[in-house]
Amino acid sequence: MSSPPKSLFAKVFAFLTSFGLATFTLSGLLLITFLGTLEQAEYGLVASQARYFESFFIDRIDIGACWRALAFNGYWDIGNISLPLYIVPGGYTLMAILFVNLLLGGIVRIRKSPKTIGVIISHFAILFMIAAGAWNSRKGRQAMSSVASMSV
Repeated sequence: MSSPPKSLFAKVFAFLTSFGLATFTLSGLLLITFLGTLEQAEYGLVASQARYFESFFIDRIDIGACWRALAFNGYWDIGNISLPLYIVPGGYTLMAILFVNLLLGGIVRIRKSPKTIGVIISHFAILFMIAAGAWNSRKGRQAMSSVASMSV
């Protein structure tokens, strides 16, 4: 006896709540944190933060700057190599995906019982921190721009 085919909604819901999506998202966040930290040595904090964390997609990765930050240029100098990439998700995209994954998988889909209350609370706390960070990022820019216009 075969089970009835899943609907499109069920397939999308299963994908958005999967551990695989969470693993991909967290791995992407690890990668952009590592690369952004390495590029800070050459480009500075503000430029690296804007490129990796305050963007929806990363426009390029400067492999040469990362190589020099790791002090590998003493062994082999690769020069200025830059990979133009427009398909690598940035910090905003990855955090939005993680938020949806945690909300649907960690709050909606999880079995609710006294044994899982700690897991639900921790997922809710992470969701709250992501939402507060997004709110602060949005309002923080508006506050900075209003202070800058007042000082002119």
